[in-house]
Formats: sequence, C-alpha cells, structure tokens
Amino acid sequence: MIRLAKDDSPKAQRDRSIAGYYKNDYIALTLIRRFILMTVAYVFLLALIALAAMDFINENINRFNFKILGADLIIGYVIFVGIYLLITYIICSVRYNRARRAMREYEERLRMLERIYKREEGK
Repeated sequence: MIRLAKDDSPKAQRDRSIAGYYKNDYIALTLIRRFILMTVAYVFLLALIALAAMDFINENINRFNFKILGADLIIGYVIFVGIYLLITYIICSVRYNRARRAMREYEERLRMLERIYKREEGK
C-alpha cells in the first residue's frame, strides 16, 4: 500500500505520461521538439558570436569567402544538431524503458492489492 501511495509522486506521474505513448511516438515527438529548440539555439549562438566579433567582421567583410563560410556553418549545424539528437535519442529510449518498467511494477502491485482485497472479502 505504501508503494502504491508513492506512485502519486511527480516522477511517477511523469512515468505514467511517458508510458502512455508508444515508444516510437514518444521518441519521435521528443526529437522533433529538441530539433526545433536546437535550431533556435544554434541561430542564437551564431548571433551571439557575430555580435561578439562585430569589429572583426566589419574590418574583414570584403575578405570573407561566403561560400566556404556558409558551408562551414551548415556543416557545424549538422554536426551540432546531429550529436545532440543522438544523445536525446539514447536518453529518451532509456527514459521510456524505465517508465514502462515502473508502470508494469505499478500494475503488478495493483493486481496484488486486488487479490488481497478479494481474499479478505471471501473470509
């Protein structure tokens, strides 16, 4: 009974919400959200770097090879987001598996409690 009461904790509620999805749906939804967030973060990071180096950019704007600069930015973006999404995929898989395991344990405790109540009603 005490273990069942612990399942009202915020972690247990998060596990229930995670376990309500199919694994692929949960991971895909999380990856899409993280992709959008990382794209925004990358743009902000580039803007911050550009602002910090504004003097250098103004002095050397005529010497830049924009094709190479653009290619470097795209390659950096793909690497930055790719690594982050790979890490996110691994974390989401582990988190989903733990949530499913916790939900199975919770359901087993509920079944055990139900058997106890049925035994006590039969007496």
